[in-house]
Amino acid sequence: MNKRMSALALASVLGLAACSTGSTGGPTSTPGASVDPDEKITLRVMSTTMAADPEMSAEQAIADAFMAKHPNVTIEFTPVAYPDYGTRIATVATSGDVPDVFTNGPELAARIADLGIAQDLTPLLGEDFVTGFDQDVLAESYVGDELAYAPYYTIPMSLIYRTDLLEEAGVEPPTTWDEFVDVAKALTVDKNGDGTTDQWGFAMVGAANASGGSRFVPVLRSFGAAELREEDGSYVTDMDSEGAAKALQLYSDLVNVHGVVPPGALNTAYPDAVNLMASGQTAMIISGSHAIGSIAASGGAELEDTLGSVPVPRPEDGEHVSVLGQLGFSVSATTEHPEVAAEYIKFYLAKENQLAWTDATGRLPVRLDALEDPALDTPRYHGFIDAMAYGYLTPQAPYYLNVQQIAAEAYQAAINGTAPEKAASDAATRIEEEIANNG
Repeated sequence: MNKRMSALALASVLGLAACSTGSTGGPTSTPGASVDPDEKITLRVMSTTMAADPEMSAEQAIADAFMAKHPNVTIEFTPVAYPDYGTRIATVATSGDVPDVFTNGPELAARIADLGIAQDLTPLLGEDFVTGFDQDVLAESYVGDELAYAPYYTIPMSLIYRTDLLEEAGVEPPTTWDEFVDVAKALTVDKNGDGTTDQWGFAMVGAANASGGSRFVPVLRSFGAAELREEDGSYVTDMDSEGAAKALQLYSDLVNVHGVVPPGALNTAYPDAVNLMASGQTAMIISGSHAIGSIAASGGAELEDTLGSVPVPRPEDGEHVSVLGQLGFSVSATTEHPEVAAEYIKFYLAKENQLAWTDATGRLPVRLDALEDPALDTPRYHGFIDAMAYGYLTPQAPYYLNVQQIAAEAYQAAINGTAPEKAASDAATRIEEEIANNG
């Protein structure tokens, strides 16, 4: 699966999956066995991956294939961009108008559990189906003893690089942060020969939002500082530490000392960084595997063959770190169609659909049968698969998105000239306030 599928070809593959019973770890019965063909049903799905392509087209193709198999079922989507999702889910919970199926994930699960709007999926999906997940991935999907959501992809955080640009510069993908700086410098050049830099080493997602914060956290943790962790049954933060200051110093130096980041880093959001990679203006980005699909969608399918990945670099005396980075689907506690919702999730997670989804979006499968498929044995996924060995569980604090936001504002402060130790200390104070307010 080297080339991106067209929407038509993707739908064709997904249509075949509608008739399959799955293999190892797949559905244990023919999809649709619990769907009453005589009842007209509208299944409302609120999804963050329906907010933009390539995920939107891939997800719609899965829904279209499901509806073709079950003409009495209409899938009605409500797309919500992920940065807005925390607010939106709280709004629908307060109004009592919760969709039948909705996005959930590690940063959201505790908050959604507090809202009481999702049901335990183990009885609904069945024990046999649940055992078909990669169990390390599934571990993040529980809140207490309840399966809060069924993950449908994982995006371990890694360093994505343009193989063509590194080959031109004669450098290898970096392993440590010192190597990263050297490689980024070698990739920051005047390619047009007009005396101005037009290619930079690093597409930093430097905007002050949770998206930027989520990419900084593995950097922070590589220096031995956790933004939030449990200790003796309570949450604490390591932001007021030497490791945190070193991570903030690195981000500041990449912009202000080494000059390996394009101008306007503080306003560079994830879509901007994707465009920089797709256009060849930058050569490296820290992101989840979904960026593979986004870069190719922005710059052309041929770019897939020029993308590689390695784990996020580490200090000389440190370890690689990766968040597993997943999202999944929950089923509303008040849905009138729980069996249909469960059948849709099982259909979504059939092996053929998982592989087609990965090919279209770069987001990795979560089912054992799909993870073992040879289609994933490509350079662009190697770093992400390796990074899963360095994964940590996201803290299940209802305020975790606020912590990511604080981390983002800390690196912005450091880049803007605040001493890294001061930016780290200020961030620690704010995180400690979050802990105290939610204790």
